[in-house]
Amino acid sequence: MPALSSGNRLVRRIVYGCAGVGIVAVWPSWLTLFAAFSTFMLVTSALELRWRIFGWRTPQARAEMAFPAAVARDRARRSFSLIVPALDEPHVIGDTIRTLVRQTHPRVQVVVSLVEGDEATVRQARLAAAGSPRVELVVRRYAERSKPMQLNAALGVCTGDYVGVFDAEDDVAVDLLLHVEALIDETGADVIQGGVQLVNLDLRPPPGASVWRRLVTRLRGWYCVHNAMEYFFWFSSRMFYQVRQGFVPLGGNTVFVRRELLTELDGWPLNLTEDCALGVALSVDHDVTVVAAYEPRLATREETPARLFGPGSLDRQRRRWTQGFLSVLLQGSWRRLPGVRQRLMALYILAMPFIQAVNGVMLPACVAAAILLNAPVGWVLWMFTPFIPIAITTSLQLVGLREFAGQYGRTAAPRHYVSLVLGAFPYQLVLAWSAVMGLRRHLAGQAGWLKTSHDGLHRRTPARRRVPMVRPEPVPAGRPGAAE
Repeated sequence: MPALSSGNRLVRRIVYGCAGVGIVAVWPSWLTLFAAFSTFMLVTSALELRWRIFGWRTPQARAEMAFPAAVARDRARRSFSLIVPALDEPHVIGDTIRTLVRQTHPRVQVVVSLVEGDEATVRQARLAAAGSPRVELVVRRYAERSKPMQLNAALGVCTGDYVGVFDAEDDVAVDLLLHVEALIDETGADVIQGGVQLVNLDLRPPPGASVWRRLVTRLRGWYCVHNAMEYFFWFSSRMFYQVRQGFVPLGGNTVFVRRELLTELDGWPLNLTEDCALGVALSVDHDVTVVAAYEPRLATREETPARLFGPGSLDRQRRRWTQGFLSVLLQGSWRRLPGVRQRLMALYILAMPFIQAVNGVMLPACVAAAILLNAPVGWVLWMFTPFIPIAITTSLQLVGLREFAGQYGRTAAPRHYVSLVLGAFPYQLVLAWSAVMGLRRHLAGQAGWLKTSHDGLHRRTPARRRVPMVRPEPVPAGRPGAAE
């Protein structure tokens, strides 16, 4: 294990010291402690409920979130550079490149950032890019795995007025950029955050699997529906509340930034959550106009992680997010946000993994205390108050699943609704575990990239069985690129 820096030792001592002092201080009054935690959970649960229904409050609010009508193709005057960083993605990168090449916007440059030595991914990218003047491949060697390093390497060859980012597995609407340009014309936005949605509600069993194997695969994928609903409410509601408050931790893809802004910032911060760090930097140090838009047809479609634990899993992804959020939180630049409400919003979002961890652990503890401790009726009732917003949120999840299925053409089976109810608490425990392990990695000085693996679960045809197209049909582009 790497040696701890003095800063990490200080953080560890503060955490352990506060925990010890807290236990000693409240030991005589467990009721007070659990009542305080119940109040904390009530407030955070109510806030989560408020943000989830923000975008759903009226039909007018829903309409305001949509993209404007697309500009006519012959009137498009801006250019876009789309960066796709890819590492160990041979099963999905080809289809993603072909999707981006088919963009109906006339001035598109697709820059695929690859890693030297990742031969399988480079080979598939070259096959997909062959014959297309829109695609440039940037192949570099890096000392360590790092998405922001790949993004910054690609930024050096970008020529578009706006730089967009997409992940290696993304399915992108072919007319998205025409709508993005219309939104820029309408708002003068410097930064645009579009919608992203995980669309698979199950894991895919292997071809020819037995009935038993299919059942086991479905049970293993119980978390997929929870992960999908997280994204659904974040991009269809919560994101717009954050934009209104003036603090937006940008997403990792379907985000478009003026190239001059990125150049002024020297690209993306070298952070485990470079998207969030970029959003904070733009909010603090630059007077920029950030606009969000969400429309199911134009949302970028992705897949849930193919496993819950282990390499490339949901757990590893959330550990990385926890570390990235924690580093931005400790860096402290968010404290320079102009308004108190903005600073409180930033503090809450950056501390969200730890808030989820506290809630996941303390909710059953408060229930046990209410049952086992000889407490007055009023105290017991108060300890159960967090279940009011939690129950409403669970009901909203069920409604959201029905909406999601209709909007994205997916089948929500009865088992998915059951999983949303019965799996809600186990899912919170998984997030709590990931937050704790992410904190442990930070304290241990481990900053290696924990990559999420992709198998194309969101695509109708399994990516591992899809035959790559050697020469996609060329599409005219405003600026020819040198396909490597």
